Amino acid sequence: MSLTGVGIALIDMTALPVDAVDDAALPLTASEREYCRGKADPRPHVAARLAAKQAACRAFGRPEDQSRDFEVLLDPEGRPSLSLPADLDGLTTHLSLTHDGDYAMATVLAQGQSTR
Repeated sequence: MSLTGVGIALIDMTALPVDAVDDAALPLTASEREYCRGKADPRPHVAARLAAKQAACRAFGRPEDQSRDFEVLLDPEGRPSLSLPADLDGLTTHLSLTHDGDYAMATVLAQGQSTR
């Protein structure tokens, strides 16, 4: 399977509102919000999910207003992955998330037939 796209995004957490997890304008799913609410400080986890969604849009050549179409999932060991919209079914992604200090970052690698 060939690499068809790479997306990287960096989010400045200080730009997010303190109650970001409850901000309906942010493109988070109900399960993403629930996960973030379970953390002592939800903002790094909100920021990482926003970065993942932006990186996914970039990897697949989609406008950022379609970032709601992607969802960050965690396997039982805590490894992140992306749920893709139906029109990308059959494609594979690899997701890396990190946060430190005031920043969260995500990298998405897309594999499969060309999506552009």
